[in-house]
Amino acid sequence: MWKIGWVPIGLVFLLMAMIIAPIEAKRKGPRQDCALFPKHFSDVLRAGEGSYIELGEMDVSDDFEIEMTVLPTGSDHDGNLFAIGSKRKFPYYEWRTKANSTQYLVVEIVYSSVMLTLKALGTYNLHSIELYRTHPNPYDIGDGQWHTIRAWRSPGFWHLDMDGINTKEELKIGPDHSNDGQSDSTNIQLQQMPAFLGGRPGYIDLQFRGIIKDLRVNRQLIPLRDKLIGNNSGVVVTRCGSRAYRNFTNLMEEERNAESQFDWDDDSDWNEYGSYNVHQESETSFFDHEDPSANQNPSGGIGGVY
Repeated sequence: MWKIGWVPIGLVFLLMAMIIAPIEAKRKGPRQDCALFPKHFSDVLRAGEGSYIELGEMDVSDDFEIEMTVLPTGSDHDGNLFAIGSKRKFPYYEWRTKANSTQYLVVEIVYSSVMLTLKALGTYNLHSIELYRTHPNPYDIGDGQWHTIRAWRSPGFWHLDMDGINTKEELKIGPDHSNDGQSDSTNIQLQQMPAFLGGRPGYIDLQFRGIIKDLRVNRQLIPLRDKLIGNNSGVVVTRCGSRAYRNFTNLMEEERNAESQFDWDDDSDWNEYGSYNVHQESETSFFDHEDPSANQNPSGGIGGVY
């Protein structure tokens, strides 16, 4: 047996590995996963199905908080970021008799403004809390920067915050008009109901396009990598900084640059869906954006875990 002095060489290598591995792991840091939502709105309309991650069953009660960090595309980014409701598929509007028995909470981007939409039990009224993008603190959600969005409930209030720009509105309990649906309540109470990230089943009016990371519900980090198992709706969960991540962010930057040069007076740039043709590549193309010969999803689909 080979030895260094009186120590077997195999034991030397083992000791070296035990010393080096923790140092290397500390240098790299913990794995941080990013959820990529590459589908264009036009792709969703054609397919009849949006992209989302099913997070499992969650509660919304007197103490609720949702937080995430998002990198939206320059355009085509309006849509649901987080949604939970008393039904797996819930429309924003339905017959009053049905609407009274439906409740939900949605964090979304609407016309480039961050919004918290609430629909309580016993009412057919929707209530929206909005961070207006033009006033009193103007912002650009598609500026190519990461933005942290947080919505939560405290005693007596609903709050909405993005990068320190915040608003709050008083929690409304009633009065109870459950028979006529006229209640102004925003008292959302959901137990073990399905929650979704980046979209929701049956909703194709708007599709968020961009990247989401650091999702926390009630201050607990949600492992997105685990949630995508068996869900192949066009979402990709990958390590932040991976090749797929870099390809998508490069594509987003190219689109943003193209938008800045867009000729708003040229009708030829508008497509049949009412959005402009800044970039014609589909959602599958970002995988090989850097290297045309690179393989796409090893499973053959456009979604997956990497």
